[in-house]
Amino acid sequence: MEKLVLDESIAYSNGRAPDDCADDSLTALQELDAQKARLVEMKFFGGLTAEESSEAAGLPVATVRRELRIAHAWLRRQMHRESAAAAV
Repeated sequence: MEKLVLDESIAYSNGRAPDDCADDSLTALQELDAQKARLVEMKFFGGLTAEESSEAAGLPVATVRRELRIAHAWLRRQMHRESAAAAV
């Protein structure tokens, strides 16, 4: 299982908490790719394994793992952008 380390030293000058950025990023992912967002929710909020998510979504396990890697990278980039914009 990959760990996502959040840098608590990031300043949010507009008063937004890191969780708000994460919520906004997940909402943006949902609008861009609903399947990836659903898989992220299954993993991080539902605690499902790739195998369990595969069964629930009707996708091959390899596809679930690939989609989660792509979603993870996209969310990290999106959250970085949001935090950088908030610091301006």
